[in-house]
Amino acid sequence: MKMKKVLAGMLALTLALSAAGCGKKQESPAESPENAAPKETIKEEAPAESSQEKVLRLMWHQGIGIDTMFESPWWDIQHLGAFMVFEPLVAQEPDGSTMAGVLASDWEISPDGLIYNFTIRDGVTWHDGTPLTAEAVAWSLSAAAQSPMSQIAGTTLKEIEGSDEATEAAAADANATAVMLSGITFDDHTVTVKLKAPDKMFLTQIAMHKVMPMHVYQNIPLAEMKGIETYVGTGPYCLDQVSFPDYYTLKPYEGYWGEQPGISKVLLTSYAAGGNDAAVNAMIVGDLDFVYGNAMSDIAVAENIVSQNPDTTYDIQSSTYNRKLILNLNERSDGKTKADLQKKEVRQAFNLLLDKDSLSSVYAGQAEPLTTFVPSNNPLYNSDIPVFTRDLELAKSLLNGAGFDYSQTYELITGYTDQTTADLLGFVKQNFADAGVNVEVKILDTGTFSSMIAEGSFDISYGSNGSRTNAVQQYETVCSTFVQDWGHKEEREKLYDGDYKAWLASQDETAARQYSDALQVTLLDDCYQIPIYAMNTIVTYSKELTLPQGLTTYDNLTVRNWHWEAWTLN
Repeated sequence: MKMKKVLAGMLALTLALSAAGCGKKQESPAESPENAAPKETIKEEAPAESSQEKVLRLMWHQGIGIDTMFESPWWDIQHLGAFMVFEPLVAQEPDGSTMAGVLASDWEISPDGLIYNFTIRDGVTWHDGTPLTAEAVAWSLSAAAQSPMSQIAGTTLKEIEGSDEATEAAAADANATAVMLSGITFDDHTVTVKLKAPDKMFLTQIAMHKVMPMHVYQNIPLAEMKGIETYVGTGPYCLDQVSFPDYYTLKPYEGYWGEQPGISKVLLTSYAAGGNDAAVNAMIVGDLDFVYGNAMSDIAVAENIVSQNPDTTYDIQSSTYNRKLILNLNERSDGKTKADLQKKEVRQAFNLLLDKDSLSSVYAGQAEPLTTFVPSNNPLYNSDIPVFTRDLELAKSLLNGAGFDYSQTYELITGYTDQTTADLLGFVKQNFADAGVNVEVKILDTGTFSSMIAEGSFDISYGSNGSRTNAVQQYETVCSTFVQDWGHKEEREKLYDGDYKAWLASQDETAARQYSDALQVTLLDDCYQIPIYAMNTIVTYSKELTLPQGLTTYDNLTVRNWHWEAWTLN
C-alpha cells in the first residue's frame, strides 16, 4: 500500500533523530520467517516495573483492532494514550466550561461568530524534533475536515468554508491527499478559520481535534488515514516501546513545551483477547490503575471491582449521554404502520405512562430521570418546566380523547442485548400495559436492529444520544437536517430548525438561553422523541493514583484538559 511505503520511510527517519528526547527505537515483534512463531502463539510480556519508578497501567483499546498500526485519533479515541501523545488547539478545564489554550496560546472570535483567529504557541516541537508550524496546524484541520476517516470532530470541521468542495474532490479520487481548505489561512504565527455559519460550540468542539504532523502524514491518501503506523505528537508523553498487538509504553518527552508529566512511565496493555471480563479482572487484581468507558462505565461493574479490591475507588461523572424512545412517524416498510403515532396526544400519553424514576433506578446511583434532553440539575434546564412525574390518569384521558386503538400491538425494538436493558424494557412494557397499551419488546442483534431501523420497520425504538459537550446539542437529533429521519420532516423543520440554528449562532448567552428554553418546551409538547434518563458515566481507579481536582466531575472525555503534570502515583 502507498500508505505503508511512505510511512515506513518516515518512521525510520523520525525514530533515528536523537533530538526527539524519546531515545530507544520502538520494539516490534520479530518479522523474519525463521524466527517467527505462528501469530496466535505470540504473547509478549509487558516490561516489569522497577523499584525506582512508578508505572501508570492503562488499557489499550482500539476500535479497529490492533495488529501493526495505531488507530488514528481522528477516527476514534477509546484509550488514554492518544490524549497523552497528541494535543488539540484548546481544551476544556475540569470545571466543564472554561477553555484553556494548548497548542493555541490565544484566540479571538469575530463578533458575528464566523471567524476564529488562533495564535500558535511558540517553542512547540514534535516528538521527532521538528518545530510545530502554523502551516502544520492548518493542514491538520484541513485534512481531518475532508477525510472520510475522520469521525472525531469531523462534523464540526466540515462547517469550515471550502470543506464541501474539498470533500467532494477527495471522494472522487481514492488516492487523494489533503489540500488546504479555502476557509483556512495562516501566516508565521496564526491560523484563521472561517465558518460557513456561526456555531457557538465550535471552539469547544475544536478541542476534540488532535493536531497531527503534516511532515509525517501529508502524502498519505485521505482514505487510508484510519490507522497510523507510529505516534508522533506534541504531547507530554512520547512513544517508547510497542509490541503489537499486546502493549506499548510511553515516557515523558524531554522537549515538551509545558510542564513535564507527573508519572515517568505509562504501560498500555491490550485486553482484547480476554474481552471485558479480562479487563475487569485486571482491575480487581491490581494490574490496572484507571479504567473508563464501554463495559467499565457501569456502576455494578465498578462496585464489583471495589468490593474485591479495596485499594480501588470510583467516581460518577455527570453526563449528557441519555437513553430515549424514538417513535417512528414514517410509513412502515412492512405495512404495519400505526396511524395513532401521528397524533400528538398519543405521543404525549406515551411519555406520561413511563415511570422514569423506577426505570432510572435500574441503574441505581448512575441514571437520572429526564424531563427534557437537558437534565433538571443542569444550569441550562428550562426552570419553567415542572420536573417530570408519571401521570397514568392523564395519559389514559389523552389516549381516549384521541380515539386510540387499543387492539394493536406496538413493537419496541432495541439493539442492546444486556440483561439490564431486558429488565428495563420489561418495566416499560408494564408501564404501557397499565393503560391497556400492548407492547411487544424485541431485543435484537446489532445487524438485525440496524436493518430494521434503516427499513423503518418498527414502531418504537429504545436507543441513545451520545454524550455532548453541551446538553442543548442533543436537540440536533430532532432537527430535519439530522442524518436519521423517522418522519414529520417538514413539521420538524418548522418546530426545531430555526431555534436550534439561532441557538448555535448566538454569541449572547441571554439570547441563546431563550432559544434553548424554547427547544425544551417544543419537544416536550411534540414528543417526537421521549427522553427517559441521563446515564452518568463511571471511572474506576486505584487509590494510589492522585488525580487533578475535579477531573472526573464531568463526562467531557474528548475535550478534557487532562493535566498530566498533576497525575501522581503513591
